[in-house]
Amino acid sequence: MISKDGFKLFVLSVCCITSFALAESDIKKLYTLRDSFAGTKDLLQSWFDPETPPCHWSGITCKGRTVVAINLSSVPLRVPFPSYIVAFQSLVGLYFRGCGITGVIPEALGKLQHLHYLDLSNNQLTGSIPVSLYKLKMLKEIVLDKKQFVWAVECCHFSTSSSHKAINIHELHLWRTSFDVGKPAEFGEFSFRAQPFHW
Repeated sequence: MISKDGFKLFVLSVCCITSFALAESDIKKLYTLRDSFAGTKDLLQSWFDPETPPCHWSGITCKGRTVVAINLSSVPLRVPFPSYIVAFQSLVGLYFRGCGITGVIPEALGKLQHLHYLDLSNNQLTGSIPVSLYKLKMLKEIVLDKKQFVWAVECCHFSTSSSHKAINIHELHLWRTSFDVGKPAEFGEFSFRAQPFHW
């Protein structure tokens, strides 16, 4: 029979092995993400430099070997939204401002349970904001723009039930919108910033 101390040591060993495996998988995931940006070698030179470790690639922030932030703002990627981003389960910050990203925001982005900051402004995204984003308990700040303002209102104004309120979001930036309206009650108590845009 295993003693209590022995059992505790076993559990600790399993946790350490699991954490290490997850960290290692993040490194492998970075290589997979890099493959989706294969046409941008001139823009992301460190990503394709065999001498540069993945956690030292430009725009990548790691804690240990776990990716906690990806910031490619102002890098003109001009690619569809890289849905593989959702594989980085420990992401705290995701910044794609001014990257020329197209397509829709994947519903699966709502799986990033540790996400605090999300900036998707100044892109060519279409469709609607996934409801799953407004259920992220850690999400504090979203930066959107233009059509995305319309999406936000459409997404969050349809219900007053607490399950659909963005009660954890502290700031919502809605730049270059064609509307000058007050904050919908469904958004909860956070800083609402909108800069009207004249077409």
